[in-house]
Amino acid sequence: MSSPAGSGAAKVSPLYWSPANIDFGPFDPSNTDDTRIGAGQGHWLPCRIHEHVFGQIVPTYRYCIKCKIAVCEEAHGRFVKNGPFFCVRCYPMPV
Repeated sequence: MSSPAGSGAAKVSPLYWSPANIDFGPFDPSNTDDTRIGAGQGHWLPCRIHEHVFGQIVPTYRYCIKCKIAVCEEAHGRFVKNGPFFCVRCYPMPV
């Protein structure tokens, strides 16, 4: 994407990740991943489970509603009956 002359760096759409809009910072309890993804900040974050277990950076725009960490939908999180999104650690198990 190009930017008009004199406007500085090219802007990256928040719908697509690129190295320019991924926040590589560690998990911060005072500024949780849900606020970094939402609330106007619009950062893509690495899936925290991929990052800590496998040492891989897998960009995601999802976060667990319970523990507030960024997790990828494909491997480490899922929606519960068209409701909230949970990570594999917090997913409510049927009783």
